Amino acid sequence: MDLKKYALDLGLKFGLINIIVFITLYFINIEYMVNYWIMAFLVAMLLGFLIYTGISFRKLQDGYISFKEAFLVMFTAFIVSGFVMLIFNIIFYNFVDPSLAANLKILMEDKILSMMERFNTPENEIEKALARFENFEDQYTIKGLMIQYLQSFILGGIFASVIALFIKKKASPFSADEA
Repeated sequence: MDLKKYALDLGLKFGLINIIVFITLYFINIEYMVNYWIMAFLVAMLLGFLIYTGISFRKLQDGYISFKEAFLVMFTAFIVSGFVMLIFNIIFYNFVDPSLAANLKILMEDKILSMMERFNTPENEIEKALARFENFEDQYTIKGLMIQYLQSFILGGIFASVIALFIKKKASPFSADEA
């Protein structure tokens, strides 16, 4: 199967899954969108998607895949799914619910404040931490979302590279064809 077509297909499917997860969290309770355990689950889901993409493509290649092919199929699928989410996020944060970014900012500030108070953090340190949220909403503008998408290439490239190291498999030089 063609690597690009396969990566495009899985990337589109994973992008749609991400949209479903986003909408589900949004309608259940937006507080889940800033929950650390849910964020960890979403990162695990991304890693699982990349591993599945690489291994399933290797199976289609008779069980063999080079590092380059593994990296390309996973990274391309990552880029495609990210692009699907970029378009969705631009529409959602800027047209469907423009107040969502402000609401998420409040939730994050409350979460940080609560955590820092539990650890008896000095007031000046709390103020510094909360000051970092001053421009929080900027990341949900069209420009901010596009910058995040481009920055995600670094993380996707790292994940795809590491996973590719583990799933690459060369064909044996002593294959059964020569016997």
